[in-house]
Amino acid sequence: MASDTKLNNVTLADPTTYTVQGVWLGGAVQLANGNLRRDLVNGSMKRRFSLAWVALSSAQLAVITSAFAAAVAGDVPFVGPDGTSCNVNAGMTPVLNYETFVVGGGALLYRCSLELWEA
Repeated sequence: MASDTKLNNVTLADPTTYTVQGVWLGGAVQLANGNLRRDLVNGSMKRRFSLAWVALSSAQLAVITSAFAAAVAGDVPFVGPDGTSCNVNAGMTPVLNYETFVVGGGALLYRCSLELWEA
């Protein structure tokens, strides 16, 4: 999946997996009569981008962490590995997941995942 994935105009390591989900923002409640009442904030679909990496160096993880922190603070430009281009943010509960593992010779690598929401 060679690409120029960018977040906040910073080139990230090529993600191992990349998923796009269409999301409609709003809420729903089930009424006493069993009917479902929907209240859409916006009738247009927003996209949620999920990116994951399986073997990052500490330097690559630091770049991703820094770029993601900018998305936590506000809307930033994003270019996905598929060429998708839009402004994104880290959503209401920003989470950057990472896990450390040891490879031959005792070197540390990182698995990392994050989600971005179309602004």
